[in-house]
Amino acid sequence: MAKKPSEGPIPNLTAFEERALKEMSRLFGAEEDAYLQQVQNAKVLDRENTFVGFYTRVDIDRSACGPVNFGENPLNCWFEVDGVDGGVGILLWVEDDYLDTIEGFTANDDGLGGQNLADLKYVAYSGPSTKFY
Repeated sequence: MAKKPSEGPIPNLTAFEERALKEMSRLFGAEEDAYLQQVQNAKVLDRENTFVGFYTRVDIDRSACGPVNFGENPLNCWFEVDGVDGGVGILLWVEDDYLDTIEGFTANDDGLGGQNLADLKYVAYSGPSTKFY
């Protein structure tokens, strides 16, 4: 992770993270419910605002949900976000078939437009992407 100052504790997923993760559930087909159980049981360990994106590490209570086949590559989707030119990409990183890190990134010089992570406003799901920046 990049070395930038933390914005302070945000103990739960932000409203944007929750909405984005729920929108991504449609990509899991028959494992959609298992994936949503992981999202529901995600506890934030730490979060870093890199000003052009963010990293949110989570812990999943494995006694409350099962593993999910996330595939070989990190899942990458785009979302329109109010005040963020070009939107925000989300990568899901996993460990042993459990969500581990949510990485948000932008593709423009203005990054998150100076917004705090808790203030990001979800506008629309743009769909899966093969773009990596």
